[in-house]
Amino acid sequence: MKDLKNKKVLIIGGSGLIGRSITKYLLDQDCKVLNLDKKITNIKNKNYSFIKLDNSNENEEELIKIIIKKLKSIDCYVNASYPRTSDWIKNNFDEINFKTFKENLLMNTQTYIYFSNIIAKIMKKQNKGGSIVLLSSIYGFLGQNQNLYNGLKMRENLTYGFYKGGLINYVKQLAAFYGNYKIRVNSISPGGVEGHVAGKFSKIPLKFKKRYIEQVPLRRMAKPIDIAYAVEFLLSDKSNYITGTNLIVDGGYSII
Repeated sequence: MKDLKNKKVLIIGGSGLIGRSITKYLLDQDCKVLNLDKKITNIKNKNYSFIKLDNSNENEEELIKIIIKKLKSIDCYVNASYPRTSDWIKNNFDEINFKTFKENLLMNTQTYIYFSNIIAKIMKKQNKGGSIVLLSSIYGFLGQNQNLYNGLKMRENLTYGFYKGGLINYVKQLAAFYGNYKIRVNSISPGGVEGHVAGKFSKIPLKFKKRYIEQVPLRRMAKPIDIAYAVEFLLSDKSNYITGTNLIVDGGYSII
């Protein structure tokens, strides 16, 4: 019997590179999945539903009404979104300005921090426990290696490391508070993911990819499905004594 069969999963950002892989994999486990995203993703599965929204601007009370109407209840919650402004590429140390810094922090604080507490309160009211998984990054606990960017237009990002680091610690706090209600909260920190790049780049520069892989003991970048497997583990009963942790999925990049 599949561990997650018939579980009702809410995912924010289920249309992105990683999010879509998570969504499809959870559907393969016979979960009922509601995807909230700006980008429309049509997946032919009776257990899949989709609501288009910009979660950085949605009225929270109306959003909750929509979710409960669709799912009736929430067993699991995953946030795999990547909210950012159009000038995200300029969030490097040289070009960033306070306006874009503030806007990006607000987007991510509202989406990842504030909204997860709302979901946890719903789970508490349901009185049947639940599991929450938020996507962080290895750059939430590591500095970005500047040698990877030498000679490239691709740059480091001041804002990204700041909010991903805060997210890892917030997960511990959320898990500590809601543990009495059998609600588990964990984060996942992926390393570099194949095809995953934000800003004006549609593909990862080959020089960056080669340099990055040379630093990875397993000698490859992550595939989106690698992250989906980790999400399944943390949502399932296989991890029912794990909470407040940050699961690193980076092929060993951060160990050396």
